[in-house]
Amino acid sequence: MRSRLDLYRASIFGGDSGTVTTNDTNRMSRQSQLEDYLRNQRISRATLSRRDLQEYTDVKFFVSPNFASLASFITVLAVMFCLGWMGWGRDVRGNYRDISLISENLFTPILWMVPATWILIFASEAIFILFSFCNSYSHISIIQRGIGFHFFYVNCCQVGWIISYTFDIIWLAFIWMLLNVIFLLWLNVNLYYQDHIDQIPTLNRDGTSQHQQRSSSITTNNNSPSSLDDENASMTVVYEWLIFRLPFQLHLGWAIFNLLLNLNEMAVRYDTWKTALPQISLISLVTLWIIGIFVLFFPKYPVFPIPLIIAWAAGGVWIQLVNQSPSPSAAIVSIYDDLTINRFYGGIIATTVEHVVIAFIRFVYYFANSYSLLHREGQ
Repeated sequence: MRSRLDLYRASIFGGDSGTVTTNDTNRMSRQSQLEDYLRNQRISRATLSRRDLQEYTDVKFFVSPNFASLASFITVLAVMFCLGWMGWGRDVRGNYRDISLISENLFTPILWMVPATWILIFASEAIFILFSFCNSYSHISIIQRGIGFHFFYVNCCQVGWIISYTFDIIWLAFIWMLLNVIFLLWLNVNLYYQDHIDQIPTLNRDGTSQHQQRSSSITTNNNSPSSLDDENASMTVVYEWLIFRLPFQLHLGWAIFNLLLNLNEMAVRYDTWKTALPQISLISLVTLWIIGIFVLFFPKYPVFPIPLIIAWAAGGVWIQLVNQSPSPSAAIVSIYDDLTINRFYGGIIATTVEHVVIAFIRFVYYFANSYSLLHREGQ
């Protein structure tokens, strides 16, 4: 595609493809010829330079979602490393461990789990960023329309949450995490209704790929899942889910847990809320359990990473409670009575085990039905 277009540009521009004339008539004529060629050849992404695009098309230049996601993601990593990890600029407030111990409650997980989970989430999102700048995937609809600028908004909220939490402003951190959950939910809903690429490049006898032949038979439509922007992209459903969907589903599940954790930490800090903290902790646990079960059975296509990350977080809380046995810490005993502690302990074990077991059973059932359906269609 590149060589044919370069030859055409050279023929209409005269020798060097970058040479242009200043005659307005010739410019309009060549612009019309180039537009006709692109339309006839069904080329959605031409290998033109920025100068050519300015001279011969009406393309407007603006910040793309790809660059906005990259810049904001780098900012998140920098702020997380400087403030959250190294503690630069916040020594007077103590480190993350000190802040967590001040607000200790039944919802507090084992300390090592928090950075380990963030590293996993950021690593998966870094892989998405790398693929979003590959030539074959930078313009596909799942990035431009499914994710769009939502990941940029998520990163902005993430930066606000990191700064607020590390400076021990829990109420502000709760607000930022709430906004983070809202934007992550918005992003994942968009991805849920965005069709998979599901294209494996297989060559026909004439040398053309089947997915290119299929895409040439449909008209270009911004709302079409098989737009020409996806023509050069080829990826199986599994790889597409791992790269473009899994990172944000993990992030949403972990953000929901952190939102409920910040709510409990905020209740510890305010005396007017402290008397209601046992009820807040139990309600938070029930909410976490309901969310995990809801995403497994309510959507047509179950969202498995969210209950699994909830089970992971609940397991961290379980480990923290086990480490404090046979008697909880003084901070826990001063807030909760024995009945509440025993109820919460049983609930956190049930949440951990049930979300793993139920997610596995749901996956087997869903996969069996999907495989049976595909097998019948193949016949």
